[in-house]
Amino acid sequence: MIVVSPAMLIDAVQSVDLNQPFAGALVPGSRYGQDRRVNAVMVEINRQLYLRESDATPLPPFATVAERVRNCCMAAIAACNP
Repeated sequence: MIVVSPAMLIDAVQSVDLNQPFAGALVPGSRYGQDRRVNAVMVEINRQLYLRESDATPLPPFATVAERVRNCCMAAIAACNP
């Protein structure tokens, strides 16, 4: 089992909370129960970091936020497939 802890993500993001403000995860029905090793992974990014809510215009940090999320996801995938 691979466990990704908040400490592993601190370098990539401004802050990390577990189960805040919500607990649990949404899993697409087509993927539910397909791999017993994975219960669920849910990543939420505060839109204020990358998007102007009034008109959905990407803010200047959009590319940086996207790259950091991608790097975290790729690291987690790599850890599952050594």
